[in-house]
Amino acid sequence: MMGDMDDHVRRALFYTVLTEAKDGSETAVMPVFNEVAGMHLKPEKEFVECASRLSLSLKEMEPLIDNQYASFAKLDSAVRVISWEDPEWPSQTFGTAYCPRFLYLHGDVSLLSRPMVSVIGTRKPDLSGKKLCVETVEALGAKGLVIASGLALGIDGVAHMTALRMGFPTVCVIGTPIDQYYPAEHQRLQDEIAGKGLVVSRFAPSLPTQKWYFLVRNRLMSSLSIASVIVEEKDGGGAISQAEYSLEQGHRVCFYQSTLDNSAILWPRKLSERDHVLVARTPVSLAKALAPQARQEHVRRKAAPPVSRIVPPAPPKRKRKESPVPSGQLSLF
Repeated sequence: MMGDMDDHVRRALFYTVLTEAKDGSETAVMPVFNEVAGMHLKPEKEFVECASRLSLSLKEMEPLIDNQYASFAKLDSAVRVISWEDPEWPSQTFGTAYCPRFLYLHGDVSLLSRPMVSVIGTRKPDLSGKKLCVETVEALGAKGLVIASGLALGIDGVAHMTALRMGFPTVCVIGTPIDQYYPAEHQRLQDEIAGKGLVVSRFAPSLPTQKWYFLVRNRLMSSLSIASVIVEEKDGGGAISQAEYSLEQGHRVCFYQSTLDNSAILWPRKLSERDHVLVARTPVSLAKALAPQARQEHVRRKAAPPVSRIVPPAPPKRKRKESPVPSGQLSLF
């Protein structure tokens, strides 16, 4: 049934089935999946081995596999699925909380290897906030930095549209599966980014979007970025959550002196006292401050080995044949 799917998609499908069978707990599934991944089995045998170690019944999982297959089979052929074992995997995400096991990508995958900066903020910016966002993207893009954001209304949309207009590469990290659009107003923008930049999702196509997905999305976006720049935001906004994640991951958080001087909000003064926080006066000074770090990160990634440090390399091939899987177990596939 799955012969038309490549191994990456099948592995992601099986991982999603295992997680669903364990009541959505990646915490329960991931350690076992990682251990079995080191055995370098074919996807079907990898799934059977994981199911056995997790004490899951293959027979009882047949309906789950059928449901997942229906969703995965609809993925656009242009969508790529990568895992920790792939050389394209962004190594800067390793070791971060809630690091995904698979990424679903539509567009220029090579952008994951380039230093990027998240430009984020409120969904309801004022005119000065929009103008500052445009100037920020222009300054960062001129230094060769990839512009990342979350495709939301407001600052996110302005950041993406400015990057596209200026011909700068842009990455949108979305809080939905890769084949869904949210908000609906940005469907055309998401498609344009897929054609000229990169759309990134950590969510399997079968998963129904939930509110907390967007916080997990922010964690992923901050881990992919060398810095998160908050252009304009209210107290308690989503960009503040991403700032906390960024600092937790040892990455920089940036905002402007004009924001710090705004007595109507508290978060800038709280964040300004933290390590790894940069308060800049202008977009040009901000870009100038981040450029050396971007160059260092680019050199580091170029020198890094292409093999995942999480999963061990494949063992030497043996001449003897593997023991056959018991009859009937592969009838699911």
